[in-house]
Amino acid sequence: MKFHICLWLLLAFNIFISFRSANAVIIRVPQDHETIQAALGDAFLGDVISIDEGTFEEGVLKIISGVTLLGKSEDKTIIKGSIEVYVGANAALKNLTISNDGSSPAIYCNNSNPLINKVTINGASIGIKIYASKPHILEVTITNCSTGIAAWNDATPLIESSLISDCLGQGIYAYGSAKPTIQNTVISGCEASGVYCSGANAIVETSTITKCKQHGIFSNGASTTVRRSLITQNEDAGVAGIADVGTNGDPGNNQIFRNRSWLASGEIMAVGNWWGTATPRAEFFSGSVTYKPFLKTPPSESGAQVDTAACLKGDVNGDELVKSIDASLALRIAAKLIKEPTEAQICGADMNEDGLVKSIDASLILRRAAGLDTVVGAPPLIWPNRQITDRNLKLGSVEAKVGETIVVPITLDQTDQVISADLSLSYDS
Repeated sequence: MKFHICLWLLLAFNIFISFRSANAVIIRVPQDHETIQAALGDAFLGDVISIDEGTFEEGVLKIISGVTLLGKSEDKTIIKGSIEVYVGANAALKNLTISNDGSSPAIYCNNSNPLINKVTINGASIGIKIYASKPHILEVTITNCSTGIAAWNDATPLIESSLISDCLGQGIYAYGSAKPTIQNTVISGCEASGVYCSGANAIVETSTITKCKQHGIFSNGASTTVRRSLITQNEDAGVAGIADVGTNGDPGNNQIFRNRSWLASGEIMAVGNWWGTATPRAEFFSGSVTYKPFLKTPPSESGAQVDTAACLKGDVNGDELVKSIDASLALRIAAKLIKEPTEAQICGADMNEDGLVKSIDASLILRRAAGLDTVVGAPPLIWPNRQITDRNLKLGSVEAKVGETIVVPITLDQTDQVISADLSLSYDS
């Protein structure tokens, strides 16, 4: 008799598990469970955890099965903490904002293939950390993280139609055997490079990389492929290292211009691209770069649009280079010796972007022309634009005849912390 009772109990247990897996349910937070963690503890494969509007202090949420976390509103369903998706879990994360104190990744994928869709991430150490996984990252916004996305050890993420901006380091970092594919994505304003590959093979298509403090794309140890993308206004090279930016059989159709240098170092094939002008010059490139033949007009097939209002900071004369002559022109504009500077000249000369052209801008242009803004240990390119009022300045006495050019000695009692000075002299006619 005991034997038959155990058999029937085992059979009932198996039927229950089978039924629960085949019939997904919706678990509501906070209606059914007050916390997301509690809902995960009650969820099975295929279940949907529907999360209402609000802020949920959750710590670390661990997903080990194929469940869906579905927020009611991307900007109003906020998770304070992080989410870890583990081995074999084909989970989905949708309509969420995830933030934490910067001590951990917002999302960590470990041997899993989740869909991450319409998720906003801010303030994390790494927006999405990917280890040996293949997540689909779709319409995701990542801002103010130390690194936007980091991938390594056979990670093959598809990053699509997303925005990565204002990271304290790299926008996307790929290491070793990682092979990220980046499509229709904007990477902007990162303190390091937009995309940094160390031994990894990345593919960048129809994307925009702009205004990063270092390279647009840097690839070391393996080749990165770039097609139909816009790379502009980055403070170092547009593309550097080893890269395939276009071949005779597969032209790049990229738009690469107004970076510190267009392409730099390494071995770069760059056939069939638009360099911001119909006649690109050799000074645009450094290293082993094959850039001919090139496009004489912007490519119609490119997924990015040309920003005609933008300028290359430091380029005042419009030759797409930053040289000492540009600093001289900036000084002439500051002294109002150029009566009506063009909008493009003002844009190029206004290095600290305070809306004015002053002698400090000329100093910054000289530093960029000399390469001092990329020297390790050198002071930063953009200094605070603050006025110093506790200095005494004296003009020496000179005599001259009408029409004679003279040199007036100027004495400044303290020179510490003084970068430049703007002097205005008025006298009776």
